Amino acid sequence: MLHELTGLGGVIAGLRGELRRNPLLATAMEEHFIASRRAAVTSVFERARARGELAAGASWTT
Repeated sequence: MLHELTGLGGVIAGLRGELRRNPLLATAMEEHFIASRRAAVTSVFERARARGELAAGASWTT
């Protein structure tokens, strides 16, 4: 995901501000961009937990 953000600092900063002001945009970003990436990262942590690399009580969600 980081490679997608390289060189886009200004765009990302503007988008973050707009997400706060535009609920339709925020919903679309959540459904079409953020949710899939969150699921991928969650899968990585779940597999690490299954291998015993994370404590049973460790949380990676906010």
